Amino acid sequence: MPKIAPDKVFTPRAPQVNDRMYVQRTKLERRLVDAFNANKYIVIHGESGNGKTWLYKKVFAENNIHVDVLNLGQAAATGSLENAFKQKLGEWGRPTTVSQETHSSGGFKPAGIGVDHSLSSSQTFYAKSPFMALLESVRYRANNDGPAALVLDNFESIVSNAEMVKQVGGLIVSADDESFSQYGVQVVIVGVPGNLK
Repeated sequence: MPKIAPDKVFTPRAPQVNDRMYVQRTKLERRLVDAFNANKYIVIHGESGNGKTWLYKKVFAENNIHVDVLNLGQAAATGSLENAFKQKLGEWGRPTTVSQETHSSGGFKPAGIGVDHSLSSSQTFYAKSPFMALLESVRYRANNDGPAALVLDNFESIVSNAEMVKQVGGLIVSADDESFSQYGVQVVIVGVPGNLK
């Protein structure tokens, strides 16, 4: 029997779940499906290496739930959730235009005598919040139908930043707001701290 390299067996960071290594947790899998169908924010927490990522990937794949992941480490690196949302939108090729300036000039000066004319204009667009734009993009990426989830992964990377934790709290409070709920995207928060809830 040929030897199998460890990185072919133990693959926690692989984009797909390694079915040979996946540990079934029937009760947790059922609870995750029930929570998703109840249309509530979902929190998955546990120690590092316990299989949180594989759990949601496996359950969502088996239930045909489109999933997009935003690593909250990006929020820590960029300084805010808003910046992380904008960065993710940019990765998906969906930048947001906030303002636009136009400058033009012209004139007529035969023999150095004449008139110069200059025109400047500025427009400001009222854009959706980056979080709303992100939910809209997740819905679009899910082909506008069927269940969809946005996973905010690695909560532990922002847990020491009180402002960012407050921002996540604001997202949770706004879950019932019609402007956010219209997209039908379930938000899942995943992290290590046991006191995440």
